[in-house]
Amino acid sequence: MTTRNYLAQITHLEDSIKTKRERAKAYYELAGSPGSVNLTGMPRNPSPSQSPMADAICKAIDLENEVKAEEELLNRKKLFLLDMIGRLSCRDYQTVLLQRYINHMSWDSISAKLYYTTRWVYKLHDRAMDELDTLFAKETDIP
Repeated sequence: MTTRNYLAQITHLEDSIKTKRERAKAYYELAGSPGSVNLTGMPRNPSPSQSPMADAICKAIDLENEVKAEEELLNRKKLFLLDMIGRLSCRDYQTVLLQRYINHMSWDSISAKLYYTTRWVYKLHDRAMDELDTLFAKETDIP
């Protein structure tokens, strides 16, 4: 597995967790809202669900359980990544990768923090990724 693939997995997990939290919040809001009023006087089709509110709450709880499982996996992956970054030979490499992938800083913010040009930060990043790739290639137990 390459470093870029591993980082993409982490990003995908973070996005998935965020989306599921938003969906759970929407289900809770739906469960708390009153039902619509039948103004036509026409009978409605019987719903397969006896309680739409209970269904919404059950879906929200299921999503919360999925989020907890994904958060545990995400934490394991991030801890492994932090360990791998800590093995890099150059402190600047470590700083660039930590700021970019753990703290989600922009390239400009990283360059301002390190007092380097953005172009030099890109070069540091490329070198750090190459070194991290060699470390990943040696590792056998990747979560």
